[in-house]
Formats: sequence, C-alpha cells, structure tokens
Amino acid sequence: MKKLVLFFTGIISVIIPVSIHALSGSTSISCSKTTIAPDETVSCTIKGTSSEEVSAVSAKLTSSGNIRISNIKSSSGWLGDGDDGNIDFYTDSNKIGTFSIATFSVTGVSDGSGVINLANTNFTDAEFNDNTVGNKSLTVDVKTAKKLDESSQTNSTTNTNKTTTSDTPKQEENNNATPKKSSDTTLKNISVSNCSINFSKDIREYNLEVSNNIEKIEIEAEASDSKAVVTIPSDLKLKLGENKFEIIVTAEDGTKGSYILNIKRLERVLSNNSKLKLLTIEGYDISFESDTLTYDLEKISTQKLEIKADAEDEKSKVNIHGNDSIGLNDAVVIEVTAEDGTVTNYILYVSNTKNNTVVLIYLISLLVLLIGSVLLNVFFVIKKGKFKY
Repeated sequence: MKKLVLFFTGIISVIIPVSIHALSGSTSISCSKTTIAPDETVSCTIKGTSSEEVSAVSAKLTSSGNIRISNIKSSSGWLGDGDDGNIDFYTDSNKIGTFSIATFSVTGVSDGSGVINLANTNFTDAEFNDNTVGNKSLTVDVKTAKKLDESSQTNSTTNTNKTTTSDTPKQEENNNATPKKSSDTTLKNISVSNCSINFSKDIREYNLEVSNNIEKIEIEAEASDSKAVVTIPSDLKLKLGENKFEIIVTAEDGTKGSYILNIKRLERVLSNNSKLKLLTIEGYDISFESDTLTYDLEKISTQKLEIKADAEDEKSKVNIHGNDSIGLNDAVVIEVTAEDGTVTNYILYVSNTKNNTVVLIYLISLLVLLIGSVLLNVFFVIKKGKFKY
C-alpha cells in the first residue's frame, strides 16, 4: 500500500502543477524615546516595508506592563480606523517600498517596563490578496529621574586638609568620570505629506513643491539616536510661494542640529482628473463610460486581455494590475493616478473558463487512474489471494 500511495503522489504532482506567489513584507515600531519617566508621553511610529504594492493594512496594536498607548492615527494617505488598537487601514494610492502606516502615543504609568505589541498583521496586495506579516514588539523602560545627593556632593568637594590641586592623584579623577553622552543630531528619516522626499541623514536641506490646493502639510521625523529629542514646528500651514520649516534635533549632550525644508506652494492647482476617456478590450464589446468603474466580462478563454486604456488628462498615469495570468473568478484593475495623486480604479470582473476545463480533465484522468488501480488489486487478490504492489 505504501508503494501505491507514493505512486499516486508522483502522478498528482505531475498532473496538477502548483504555483504559489505571495507578497514579501515586514513592519517596524520606533519611538522618539525608549526610556521615559512616569506620566511622560512620547510619540511612536509604525512603518511597513513591501516588495509589492500594498492597498490595505490590518493589525492589532496593544501594550502591556507599565505603559499605555493612545491617540492612534493613520499616516498620510491612509483611510480607515485604528483608535481602539484594531488597525484597519486602506488607501486609493497603493504603497510600495518603505512607508509610514500609523502614529501613536506612549505614556509611562509607573517605574518598570512595558511592551508595545503589533500582532495579527496582514498586508493586502494590489490584487486584493491577504498576506500575513510577522509580529513586532518594542520594550519601553519607565524610570523616575534620581535627584543628586547634594550633601554628599558638598562633602566630596570639601578639602579639610587644604590639599592643593597639583597634589590630587589623576587616577581618582578618572574613577569619578561619567560616561560620555551622545552628540548625534542626525535623523533616521523624514516624511512629508503630499511630497516625495529622497532623504539622507547627511543632507540637511531639501527643496520641495506642492500643489496650490495643499494648504497644510504633516511632517514626521525620527532621530538616529533614541536619546535625542526631535522638535517639529507646530504651525505647518502653507502660504503661496516659498515656505521654510526647521526641524531641530537636540542630542543627549545638549548639542543642537537642524534640517531645513523649503516647500514651495505652487500658484497653479495640480490636476485631480483620474478618469479614463477610452477603454477597449480586443474581442469584447463593452459599453464604456468614464463614470462607470466596474465591468463584468463573465467567461473568457484567455489568460491575458488586450486592453487599451487612455486617460482624460495626459498628465495622469495608467497602470494595469492582474492581467498577466487571469484565473477563475478573477479581476483586472486599471489604476489611473492623477497629477495630484488622486487615484481611480476601473475593475474588470473575469473568469477564465479554459482553466476550468483543464482542471476538469485533470480530475477525470486522476479518477480513471484510481479506478484502474483498484481493478488491478482486485485481479491480484483473486488470482493469488494477496495484494501485489
């Protein structure tokens, strides 16, 4: 019987090929400080990294121990809800590479430590498939600042014998030396809403442009050193023309550094027209209208459609997703991105019946092989009174 199982396992692997393709992604959690005092609040950021486009993110954000989390907000470009820790965000403008997902606040409760947990994380790709991403956690220590013992400090500096400085051994001075504090004033990253920024921590000034209809921006910045403090301007409103914003980084030892963002608000409004003026599919007659976003082609017999799609605005970009290998009950998405980033998706619902026929043939062939095997075994039982494998 073992030989028979191995025989059919080999037959099935040849007859029914399996193709698996999944999005590769990960998440990270970072906070402006990971050592805080009781009742102190710091800001934290959740980021994602993906090898392919991500259209939605879901996760569960919780805390344990001597901290509590609050004020969970989606980063720029995301829609959805996450106030109760059940993050469920989606976007009309798919994300790829490294991107910001959400910000939240962490407050120390009492001395000890706490853990921020991000679990049950899923990235939904451009073809609406869910992909599980590994859990992440970050430990935050809560400590009460210790006061200096002034009396002890006074006694240590009192010299009753009036010994001169030249007579004091240098070894004693070295033993009392405190660890050197960091002077790092660089940033790990900067993100600006409605802007694309090619950031490098060694470049301290950037020139950016936004459309006339952008009246206010959002800035997120993370220090390279967890003990440094980042100060972002409170007023991020934009006037027409040139705007200058300074991000100040204060190092652990008090050294200050800054990054300058020169943002020009243009006098013209970037087009938000993300509609198609033409959509044709070779071999299929569809009644196209620019305001109709879904079309049902029903059954087709090909794995790829010949699609011609032209945008109404020549400055818009058109991308087609899911047209390389159409399967059963599938969808092809035509994504139109306007000059200002507005996105409209036209969806073609399709089902490749050719694949269905092939699967049916495979199943019939397998059934014939199984029946033949049973008949052979019955023959050997009758003839020899035992199974022959």
